[in-house]
Amino acid sequence: PHMRPFPLLMTLATVSCLISGCQKGSDDQSASAPPASDVATAQESSSGVEALSLSSSIATDAIVSAGAGQTVAASDSSGTSPVKSVESTDGSPDPDGFSFSVSGNVLVDLDAIGTSGIDRFPNCTGTFNVVYDSSGNGGPIVGSPVGTAGIVAYDVTVTAVSDCTFTDPRCNASTTLTAGSSYTYSMEITWNWTDANQWTVQSDVDLAASGLSGSGSRPGVTWSATLNGSRRAITGLTYNAGTLTITRTLTADWTIGTMRNGTAHSVIWDRPELNKIFLTVDGTTYGPYTVGQLWTTWNLNCR
Repeated sequence: PHMRPFPLLMTLATVSCLISGCQKGSDDQSASAPPASDVATAQESSSGVEALSLSSSIATDAIVSAGAGQTVAASDSSGTSPVKSVESTDGSPDPDGFSFSVSGNVLVDLDAIGTSGIDRFPNCTGTFNVVYDSSGNGGPIVGSPVGTAGIVAYDVTVTAVSDCTFTDPRCNASTTLTAGSSYTYSMEITWNWTDANQWTVQSDVDLAASGLSGSGSRPGVTWSATLNGSRRAITGLTYNAGTLTITRTLTADWTIGTMRNGTAHSVIWDRPELNKIFLTVDGTTYGPYTVGQLWTTWNLNCR
């Protein structure tokens, strides 16, 4: 199939540190330094959230790229808050617009190098397979003429072909999804296509996990982790005569249990808004934090 050229490479760092707040009463835990033991526990749980959130974002990018004919990156792994880009792919223009299929299968190599010669997925290694299918949801519904607009709902399964390791670059903690492990999520894509200079694509991803296990490590320390919870991410791309506009909303509620040196720990990540995050570490709640505050106070990624 023909791919649509996209003569623009743009990377946007979003989310400024504007939100501040405190807990009950006048206790401002977002401003105070947490105990080192709680920081270590939160960092270990963060790598598990990173593994699940980032792998699902990369899988979603692969599905959108397959149907839109361009390489889409909704999130990177540098942890600098959501970073998004769209870059051109080779091929001839297709006047019929996007073509999202009923089903598909994409193999993602986390060690791949992009067209610019830069690691496409820094801080990630391994290979996973993405299977997506809309047949149980009626398949794509397209507008008239065909290709100008549409909506499709996919059931997605992500399976680790090899061990897939995701590292939080701030604290050097990593989580590995072992080869053969898998998880599922649902996503909806809506699009409108006028021509190559005017189009929109939006992805709405609902991810829920129950008892997903992994192993974590950093120099001198190992632990096991179990994730339970949910995440919803909506990313919109709008291209209009040379200008790319990208919007994103994100909510999440994760409970991560870790076991290190025979001691169990629990961390709850409550994210009611993109830039508002609470952490509850072994029963003590901190926050709310902005993404920037998590970086400076806890040395944490927060996808």
